[in-house]
Amino acid sequence: MLAEETERGLEETQKRLARRESELNAQEERCVRLEERIGELQRSAARSADENSGLRGTVSQLDREKDSLQMSVDEKTEKIANLNEEVLLQVRPATCCINNHTLLEP
Repeated sequence: MLAEETERGLEETQKRLARRESELNAQEERCVRLEERIGELQRSAARSADENSGLRGTVSQLDREKDSLQMSVDEKTEKIANLNEEVLLQVRPATCCINNHTLLEP
């Protein structure tokens, strides 16, 4: 009777041990998968950081180009305003003379 109880206890212990070993194997496999996923995410993060760095460089270059173009536009706008003013100064005397019915000969 004692031998039977010992035998049953041994069988139960062996079953629990087998379950625990199975659980341990499953957790080890899960750890391996998670480590692989961590590696994938780290590589992806590194690629994203590289891409981000490249994009920052591109944005910086575009900002410089935009500033240069804006300066050119400002210079040309100022030049146009000056030319318009010169034209107005040249047209006024001619208009004045035409209104007075006198012609100025050059």
